[in-house]
Amino acid sequence: MNEKIIARINKLMALTQSSNENESAKAAEMALKLMEENGISTKDLNIANLEADLGPVDRETLNESTYISAWEKNLAHTIAQYFNCVTYIQNSYSYKNWKKRKMYAMGFVGHESNRITAMTMYEWLRKAINREARQKFTQYANQMSFCLGAANAIGQKYAEVKKDESNEAGLVIYDEVQNWINNHMNMKEGKASRALSVSSAAYNAGKVAGGNYSLNRQFGLKAIGC
Repeated sequence: MNEKIIARINKLMALTQSSNENESAKAAEMALKLMEENGISTKDLNIANLEADLGPVDRETLNESTYISAWEKNLAHTIAQYFNCVTYIQNSYSYKNWKKRKMYAMGFVGHESNRITAMTMYEWLRKAINREARQKFTQYANQMSFCLGAANAIGQKYAEVKKDESNEAGLVIYDEVQNWINNHMNMKEGKASRALSVSSAAYNAGKVAGGNYSLNRQFGLKAIGC
């Protein structure tokens, strides 16, 4: 596999985190185009990065909110595992108009290239699932049930993919990430969650939709893997 192409894709992935929306969108488009033109799937990218200079281990925050839904936690957990990262959740408090509010921050811990790719994939899938849920259902509870079903189906699907491609290099990288977490205080590893109550019809519709999602297709690529 062409190392220069892989390096270029990783640099473009990094640019997708830009606060400039136009720059971010253009970088994502160029990265996906390079992947498609060179027949590189997300699986290929992940394996290639295992053998390259992944950059230092650090953390990156996805979002900070008063509430993080169960389906978002589950989706982040799936993507993190696939790209040899770990999700984390931190609690903090903010004050607005003299009122104390508990805030939650969720993000990825991993080597630089892995966590950037994971963040990019997570955001695209999260937006796609959320958009489809709103198109199919008007009630918020049904939307959340649909999203949870989709996230759980994706988790099952990519657990099987990860099992097929697991190797010793991946285990070493995961241990390095886990050691980083163990050496930093106030870090809580994110886990997959269960919703308190779900609509079975909306949840099952989400599972069907989730089974059809592909990380590659979500990025506008042809089905070149997974």
